Amino acid sequence: MFITKIRIVRYVLPNGKRVRKGTAGATKRIDYSRKFYAVFSKAGRRVKVPLAAEKTEARRMMRELKRHLWRLNLGIVDHFAEHKKKSIAQHVADYLADVRGRGRSVKHVAEAKRLLDTIFQRQSVRTLDDLTLAKFDGFLTDLAQHGRSPRTRNAYRQAAVAFANWLAKKGRLPNNPLLNVSRAVGKGVRFRRALTLAELTSLVRTAEHRNPARALLYRLAVGTGLRRNELKSLRVRHLRLDDSLPTLHLPGEHTKNGKDAVIPIVPWLVQALQVVVQSKEPNDAVVRIPHDILRRFKGDLNAAGIAFADADGRRADFHSLRKCCATLLTIQGVHPRVVQQILRHSTLDLTMTTYTDGSLLPLGEAVAKLPPL
Repeated sequence: MFITKIRIVRYVLPNGKRVRKGTAGATKRIDYSRKFYAVFSKAGRRVKVPLAAEKTEARRMMRELKRHLWRLNLGIVDHFAEHKKKSIAQHVADYLADVRGRGRSVKHVAEAKRLLDTIFQRQSVRTLDDLTLAKFDGFLTDLAQHGRSPRTRNAYRQAAVAFANWLAKKGRLPNNPLLNVSRAVGKGVRFRRALTLAELTSLVRTAEHRNPARALLYRLAVGTGLRRNELKSLRVRHLRLDDSLPTLHLPGEHTKNGKDAVIPIVPWLVQALQVVVQSKEPNDAVVRIPHDILRRFKGDLNAAGIAFADADGRRADFHSLRKCCATLLTIQGVHPRVVQQILRHSTLDLTMTTYTDGSLLPLGEAVAKLPPL
């Protein structure tokens, strides 16, 4: 058995169209297959088995093929053959059902599915044979090259390793092929800034011209301080717009801390929401959040003439709208403990230090209030 690329002979016309051999005006062109092939003889017949486009991976696959053929010749049964025939999507569905049966939250299951689907789609993992250490290391390397934080890379690692552990535990694989994946080192802290009131106004007005639904999303994010996934989970039935004090009630299964959230809704936001929910059913989403919201948000910032990053490198991304909520409330003189309650933070320090932009606070006005000496 040896590894090679297949020689492909084609006949083409000057315009590039492929034709049969002997066609007038056609020239002979020799190409080679994109993938490597394992070539061997079986019962006097030459057999070619496609492997991979990358040579190292192709060699690994050829070694697996040799072992498989060796087992067949000895009459050894592959106890994992049936599981390897299933698509990776089937295994993921079984895994998530098991996780759900162990009492994990809806949010946890949805996040695990998102992470696994992203890995397998990007790395073309279709069966258990494709679930290799080399492919997953390549995925993590690609994330690092695109600036994804250690925290994000470790989230993908944890999801994949947990899935592979389950496969081994349930007898679908002989062992966990991802056991030796290293953890990313570092905290990867993102420094965000809050937008000024003028910038927020410009952003919303620009979004209204480009996509009115997105303008409402921005208003809702600033007016409630809800996180992206919480906004995504918000349904019409969660709104109490006709109460004397309009509020939204988001169940704990949709919040980050797992606790029910009751947040008052400011009058100008109530009016905007009343218009939108008139044509919606109780189970309809209040707003739709596209998967590429960061790209669209950056596009709206650019159209409004607002820099994504300031001179200090602090970024204004979608999550910055939550920081805008805390900063605007603080500037208006709202008590810090009240701001903490609205944002539902575990500590006051997190609200005041991380989610309040000190560069926008009215320090000059505050110092002017000092009595003369």
